[in-house]
Amino acid sequence: MMDLIETKQQKNSDRHPWELARFEVITFLISRFMPDLTHENLILLDVGCGDTFLLERLSRTYPQAELVGVDTAFDGPTYVFFKKKYADSNISVFRSLDEAGQHYGERKIQVVFLLDVLEHIEEQIHFLKSLQKHPGIDENTRFVITVPAYQALFSMHDVFLKHLRRYNNQNLKQILIQSGFTAEQAGYFFFSLFLVRSLQKLMELIKKPDISKMKGIGGHKKKKIIDSLYKNLLVFDFRVFYKMRKIGINFPGLSNYVLCKKSVL
Repeated sequence: MMDLIETKQQKNSDRHPWELARFEVITFLISRFMPDLTHENLILLDVGCGDTFLLERLSRTYPQAELVGVDTAFDGPTYVFFKKKYADSNISVFRSLDEAGQHYGERKIQVVFLLDVLEHIEEQIHFLKSLQKHPGIDENTRFVITVPAYQALFSMHDVFLKHLRRYNNQNLKQILIQSGFTAEQAGYFFFSLFLVRSLQKLMELIKKPDISKMKGIGGHKKKKIIDSLYKNLLVFDFRVFYKMRKIGINFPGLSNYVLCKKSVL
């Protein structure tokens, strides 16, 4: 989904190919690592849900599930808008985890999504420790986390999006261990975009871009054929390099993913 920073710049409802491709990455990982996930009494929690794109997509994939979104960045009008929009659906949105917890009570959450959220949080370990102690989360809850990869690629685009850092497999796993989680698998995705961003980073050394003119994916304008090709190439990129990783050949990517759960003491 888009950061709310980018949502405010969006002029239409067309989704960026990167968003669509990342959704397919997420659903692929769920199907591989959570094959026993059932629709019955299913609660999925999206922390940092942004413009609710993920929630809407998940509601189509899991129409009988309960989808809960939380984002502390919702301003008043945005919050009211989403509350009205989803009033008669299987989606509920809140501005805090405490509010969400009151909604589902003693029921347990099966999957928590933290998609491109941690890079915005200064005290990330404190946040993760608090999250894993949330009443709806137990040792069976799975976490799907994505973050931007490689600090060397930190650019003005990260500054524009108010990112504090980028990650790699090693430091992401270490952060999770310190926060009371066990990482089941971690990896990178979108190698092709890693190459593009590397080139952009080099160009920044020559000429620093004007951050005031940046739009991010919120400024995307639909080009149906090109967008479809772009999205399919990204999905192909992920699947090819995922298979290569399975045979021990590792490539970098623009993003990190990790699947984890609470550590059992």
